[in-house]
Order: sequence, then C-alpha cells, then structure tokens
Amino acid sequence: MRGYVMSRGRPRKADYRFLGAVPDPMWWLDYRDHTDPNYPSLLMRASGGKWQTYLSGIPSQRRDEVGTPIRFSLALEGKCGGNAPGAPDDDVTDRVVGLVQRWLEQYTDGAGLTELGRLLDEQFPSDDEVVELRLRRDREAGDRVQDRVTALLRSVEPRPDGAKALEPDGRKSWFDSPRRAEAVTAFTAHVRALLLGSDGRALVLNLVQGAEEAPSVEPGEALAVLAPEAPRRGLPVPLGEVARRRPPGKRAGRTSRISVGRPRRRTVLLFALPAGVVLAGLVIWYLTHRHTSTP
Repeated sequence: MRGYVMSRGRPRKADYRFLGAVPDPMWWLDYRDHTDPNYPSLLMRASGGKWQTYLSGIPSQRRDEVGTPIRFSLALEGKCGGNAPGAPDDDVTDRVVGLVQRWLEQYTDGAGLTELGRLLDEQFPSDDEVVELRLRRDREAGDRVQDRVTALLRSVEPRPDGAKALEPDGRKSWFDSPRRAEAVTAFTAHVRALLLGSDGRALVLNLVQGAEEAPSVEPGEALAVLAPEAPRRGLPVPLGEVARRRPPGKRAGRTSRISVGRPRRRTVLLFALPAGVVLAGLVIWYLTHRHTSTP
C-alpha cells in the first residue's frame, strides 16, 4: 500500500501541497464537475486487481496565521486482497474500511472525522516539518510520509457495525444519501468489495444533488454514489434506470422547463402583435380627425 498526504503550514504563503511524494496521476481531478476536492469528498475506484482512494476535508487542530482551520487530504493505493496471512496487503482491507467508516460519520453525528484529524495531527505534530515536507520531493521525505501513513492505518480499527452488509435491495449500482444509516452501511460494504477485488467505484460527491447528476455507470462496473445534498425521499435510486430514463442529448441535471397554467412567450407574442397594430391605427385615426369640423 502506498499513501500520500496533502496539507499546509500556518504561514499563508505555505499553501496546500502534498508532503514529500506526489501521486501520479491525480486521478480524482477527473471528478471536478461532480465534487470540489477542497471540501469533503471520498472517491474510490478498483479494477484489474488494484484500488485507489482519495479522502479530503479531514480537519486538523492546527490553524493558519489568520485563524482558518487547516485540513488534510489522503490519497491511498494498493493491491486488492484479503485479510489472510500472506495475502497482498494482508490487513489493509480492514484498516481502509475503518478509515472510510470514520470519514462517513460526519454525516451521522459521529466523531470519526474529528478522530481522523487528531490521528493525523499525531503523525504530523510539527508545523515546521509540514512546511519543510511541502517543498521536498526526495526519496527520504517520501518514505517519511509513507511511514506516517502506515502508522495511521495501524491505529484505525474497523467499526463492528455492518461492514459486510449487502447493497440496498441487491442493486449493483445505486445512489443514496450519506445521512441515511442504511446507505452508509451499504456503502461501507461496497468499499470492502472493491478492496477485495470487485471492479467498480464508491463515490461521495459534494456538488451532486440528484441521481441524474451522478457520473455515468461504466459497462460491467458496480457504482455506489452518496450525495450529502440529496433529499432523503425515494432513496435508494438504481443508477442504471436513471441513465435509461435520461432523454438522449440531455445534460445530466438539466430538465426541460414547461410552465403550467401560463401561456408560453411565443403564444403571447402571436396575439400581442396584431393587437398592437390595431391600437396604433386607432391612435393615428384619432390624431388626424380630432380637429376636423363637422359640416
């Protein structure tokens, strides 16, 4: 497993950068139309026996010099495997599941996200070191950060509740809200499946409000999407059906607007133009005849 950490120092000029090594490519930027990575986002994808995940918006206790809270972002990647001795990344599956569970607790009034921030602060207690690592791209700096990420994962145990539950109603690809406990349980199960080798994605997107705005389902994948801004009614929604209902050529999230009980603009103009011509004729007739004397 390989891990990367992004943060910043207290000085305003020490803005957000990865500490030590930088992941290549920064694949999560492909989702900028669906989520702002500067705010809480969780993205995971798996295919071909490898997985990658990105978690942002983890709060540090540190603040910059004008009092703005400092955040952490984590990028992790590894080989899919189980928890049996000798398997690839043998106990990473449970540790990453525990990481995801704590991150999701921000939507269910849990303290997990704050706990993650505290654990990261323990790994990077010195602001001077953070400022230094922002500017270093040598192997020693990258290895130092990797050791801290490994120590972080060792301190994270999976929550006991529902980590192996099934997706809602057995659906392969679905959309839901992270504020629903059932959705969080199902999402965690989906994350575990990806870590164990299933092809697909698990996404928490902060710019999406409805299932029609979610990313398209790729052939053969299992996609689970949570959106904090989604209404809780009518959930979960099977994403495949949403894609089939969307009219060809329509952009996601855009629907035609038809007013009910109000005449359309073109219809109003159709009747207004002849009426205007008649009114103008009456005005001209009045002006030309009002001074004409009667015989």
